[in-house]
Amino acid sequence: MNSKSLTSNSKINFKYFSTLMLNGKLPYLLLALIIWIIYFETIDFTFSPLDDPGIIEGRISYLMDFSNLFDVLTTPLEMASATFFYRPILELTFMIDAAMGQGAPWAFHFSNLLFHIITAILFHYFLLLIGTRRITAFTLALIFAVHPTNVSIVSWIPARNDSLLAMLLLSSLISYNRFVQFQSNKHLIIHIGIIAISIFTKENAILIPAILISFHFLILKSHKSILQKPFVGWILIFSMWFIIRQLVFIESDSTLAFKDLGEIILNTPGALVLYMGKMIFPFNQSLMPNIADTPIIPNILMSLLLVAILSFAGTKDRNTVLFGVIVSLSMISIPLIWGTVFGMSNAYEHRIYLPLIGMFISLSRLTISNFIRSSIVISSLIVFIVSFSMISHSRTKVYADKQTFTENLVIESPSLWQTHATRAGYLSDNHFPYLAIDSYTMALTLTNEPNPVKLYYLRGIQYQTVMDYQNALIDYSITSNMDPKFSDVYHNRGLIYLELQQVNEAIAEMTIAIGLESEKSEYYMGRGNCYLKSLEYKLASDDFSSALLIVPEDVEILTNRCVAYYFLEDYESSYQDLRKIEYLGREVNPDLKGKLLKKYNNLDR
Repeated sequence: MNSKSLTSNSKINFKYFSTLMLNGKLPYLLLALIIWIIYFETIDFTFSPLDDPGIIEGRISYLMDFSNLFDVLTTPLEMASATFFYRPILELTFMIDAAMGQGAPWAFHFSNLLFHIITAILFHYFLLLIGTRRITAFTLALIFAVHPTNVSIVSWIPARNDSLLAMLLLSSLISYNRFVQFQSNKHLIIHIGIIAISIFTKENAILIPAILISFHFLILKSHKSILQKPFVGWILIFSMWFIIRQLVFIESDSTLAFKDLGEIILNTPGALVLYMGKMIFPFNQSLMPNIADTPIIPNILMSLLLVAILSFAGTKDRNTVLFGVIVSLSMISIPLIWGTVFGMSNAYEHRIYLPLIGMFISLSRLTISNFIRSSIVISSLIVFIVSFSMISHSRTKVYADKQTFTENLVIESPSLWQTHATRAGYLSDNHFPYLAIDSYTMALTLTNEPNPVKLYYLRGIQYQTVMDYQNALIDYSITSNMDPKFSDVYHNRGLIYLELQQVNEAIAEMTIAIGLESEKSEYYMGRGNCYLKSLEYKLASDDFSSALLIVPEDVEILTNRCVAYYFLEDYESSYQDLRKIEYLGREVNPDLKGKLLKKYNNLDR
């Protein structure tokens, strides 16, 4: 048998395979089916404790009310750490999900899964659009679809920002290609509309024009005159966005603080290596990836492998390779700067989603893609893809519920105070105060924040819950020293003094709280209870009345005022409160009710 025959027998008939399997809609259906099989279980996941409470879970009623649409379009993103984010399109998707699922998490997780499916389909289409072989395009799109780094994109609801942006980036490239091809106003309007949606989805879209310009010259190789109309459109859209954003933040006093130059120089290469290394293989995946808790050597090796492949693999189409590199660098630059220069975040894996698209665009033109014709390579690729799929499916379990999520947060990133604080919050919400105290203590030990006010305050609450009033008062004192205007601290301290029968001290603390924040009903109720304890019924009834102006149908406050009126011998007012309590479906202490009715019936009316 000659060598030519042997070679032909060792290869798959790819023309036949491409014609039969990779034409028409079948590859898109296969991509959607494979993604669904890997990730369908995520639909049953709960909300996570990271960002979900601030932007979704705690705002379900708000998100379900579409009368808030204008407010969504004109306010910053509702999230404690999102001081500088204006992302109304993201919030609009949350509103749609909240309405679709009546606030249940399944609707949000379903949308995340759907967005990933659409992105993978658009990516496959785009690879074909720029002339990639069918087998290569499908293989790369499939690897992208099952890549373990993308697990958070599907499993963690807030990560959808990057899948939305990926959909819009690919759509902008496809629509721009249509405009260049037909040069019609219709295609230009569609393209500019996509750009507008993208910039109101995530700020990183500000770099999409740079990608489009490189696409224009490197891939389409069109005349620069064709670029003029789109360029004017981009300028108009981004100018409009900038003006609106300035108006949205006009009352914000937040400022960005630069990290020390030495820290920036030290952390930037490490963060870049984490991003690049995980694009090849995600060693040591983490919910909060950071340099301290991630072994750097595997990621350095993977980064060097990526650079070596792009540099030495060889290609007949350097323009497309360069274009892919531009996409990757553009989409990684802002997260990298945000994390290292401003120190606002960790190297979250969902931020690799868009750079991964750029990497695969580059790989589609390297000569190594020709080896996909080899049956040995195909067999290896199948094993590789199946392994990635299994890793991804297994990794989703980390996001299943808050308990699992917080446990893995601490296991994967033990050096970050934020992971212990998040775990403590879960333990507190689920009534494990002693464990919560331990986690808050660990967070306080690790934090480098100069004034960790909230951590001391939250630990104080847990001490108060277990009636360790001495330590609670210590934590509250530290908190009030750090932030003298923290009104809740004085209220909580007043409650402790009330429990300790130190009524005068309790009244003094409650009075400070009311002076700082006069619109909180619980402050008036707390001081009213102090006055009840000290038999100052008129002052008590006045405070309860002030509280009821804020929450008119609070049964507990109504009951306490009913008692205060009774001891003031204002039986008429006491009786009216009794009637309202019963109207609201609640009961008053039978002994008090009997005495009150007897007094009321004896009134001379």
